[in-house]
Order: sequence, then C-alpha cells, then structure tokens
Amino acid sequence: MIEQINELIDKVILMQDASMKDYPELMEEYQRHPVPANSDLTKVPTLLPNYYQAISPMLHERFKRFGTWTWGPLGNWLSLEDMENICRDWDKVKPENDYVSWLKAIAENWENDAIRLFRPERISVFAANRDSYERIYLMWFDSMEEPELWIEDSNGVGRFKDFSAFLQWLPVEDISTYEPHWILGYSK
Repeated sequence: MIEQINELIDKVILMQDASMKDYPELMEEYQRHPVPANSDLTKVPTLLPNYYQAISPMLHERFKRFGTWTWGPLGNWLSLEDMENICRDWDKVKPENDYVSWLKAIAENWENDAIRLFRPERISVFAANRDSYERIYLMWFDSMEEPELWIEDSNGVGRFKDFSAFLQWLPVEDISTYEPHWILGYSK
C-alpha cells in the first residue's frame, strides 16, 4: 500500500508540474515546501483546538514528503503546521489566519458544508483555495484507519474513501465523473 501511495503522489506531482506550465503568472508561487524538521508526523490537527487524530499510514506518506504545496491540485495543500494554525485560531473572534475567516464564512452561509454538519473533532482542512471556494476536508469516522476526503466547491461534493482513491481520481479532476458507489446507503 505505501509503495502504491508514493507512486500515486509522484504521478500527481508530475501532472501538476506539467499543468502549471500553462500558468506562468503563478509559477513564482508554485512550490512544495519542505517539511519542517520539528514536525510531529504522528497526529493531524482537527478544527477542535488541541484535539488531534492519529495520522493514518497514507497521510503519513504525504506529510513526510512535503509541507504546504502552494497551488497543488484543487488549491493549496496544507501542512500539518497550517492545519494547527487553523485550529488555534478557530475560536477567536478576530482570527489572524485568513483561512479561518474564510472557512467560518462558508460554515455560516453554506448549510450543507461539512463544517456545518459535523463536530469539529471530525474534520481537518486538507486543502483550500480561497479564489474558487474549493476545499478538501479530511473526515474522521470511528473504526476507520484512513479518513475520507471530501471535496466541496460550488459545483457539489465529491467523497473519496481514502487518500489513495482521491489520488487516483485527480487526473480526471471533474466532480461530475466521481462515482460514489462505495458510500454506505448510496443507490442510483
């Protein structure tokens, strides 16, 4: 499984590197930042301050390879430190973190957004793009080793059973092509 995840990450990196050549105005910002030496790769911050989920094997591979990925697929892929900053500011009236203000506005105005539907200890923000309102949540459910990834944007929601399923879907990157057949209770 770990080898497959790393191969999928490599494919997505190559795909994104190639597609970014079409956006020369963004190339200066486009980068995968190194993982800070003091990063704790054992836990993932949730939206509940000081509450963490144990890092899953697939996510461990992602977070040991790079921190923030600016202009990654579907937005900026956040580092564990970025996630920590979001949860640290979550309960502040005037958050210092731009993502927090943006995510709170979504929670207040989009009634079916995961942030509004689930308790904060069930959600981590994996990626976000304030320009397009795309965001990817890690959804933590009991008895599941890997979290689900939920992509939410103005076109709808895509749910992926784990990081591997998400990485396999990324070359298509079209919410309308995503197949939810694995979701419990789903029927066409």
